Amino acid sequence: MSCLDNPLLQVGVYGSKFLQTLTTKLTEDGKYFDIRIKNRVNKMVTDLESLLFLRNLVVSSRRHVIVETGSHLGIGTAVLYEAMSSTPSFSTESHRLLTVEKDRRRKRDIIAHLKIVGADDSEVQIVFSDSTKIDWKRHLGDLKVDLVFLDCYGRYEAYLRIEPYLSEKAIVVVHDWFLWDFATDFETSVRNGILVGPIVIATSRGLGVYQKAHKQVAMYETK
Repeated sequence: MSCLDNPLLQVGVYGSKFLQTLTTKLTEDGKYFDIRIKNRVNKMVTDLESLLFLRNLVVSSRRHVIVETGSHLGIGTAVLYEAMSSTPSFSTESHRLLTVEKDRRRKRDIIAHLKIVGADDSEVQIVFSDSTKIDWKRHLGDLKVDLVFLDCYGRYEAYLRIEPYLSEKAIVVVHDWFLWDFATDFETSVRNGILVGPIVIATSRGLGVYQKAHKQVAMYETK
């Protein structure tokens, strides 16, 4: 069964030529496998269903500043950039993607996948650091993050590190929701009124989606 036979690729924005090219290339290379195609999971690579969801989320919600923790080979990085750059309002001045990877040996792979979408490390900021210890003030300055994709070791610790830099309506996406008990960790931030959620997306390995809690504005004033 080809990646292109996946019905998700035929639906709306999911029919991206880039994703079709990418999934075909990954299958032909024989290095990465989607669970629905080869019945095998490489836990270090984001599954196809999650990539599709992320792309749709970025395009539909028009995120301006995106952070990914755990670049690994840069497949998710490429999808995030392609989605962000395909929005009508995209400009290099107003939009920014930062990806964090602990292993410097991954740089060649990350750049190779970015080239598929016509980008490189001059358009995507690749930070080689531990996501649980990174100095976000140094890399973000006064910017506020609209979307965080957590796919590194120590996801909750990485989230706490970037929490002060979230925008008012930021979205936090946690990968591999079904493989570990992330809900227990993130429940602390929910109880403290910082996050709302999760909404669980039933991809093969699961996504947990939170939104930054913000005050509701009344539609009508009461006398």
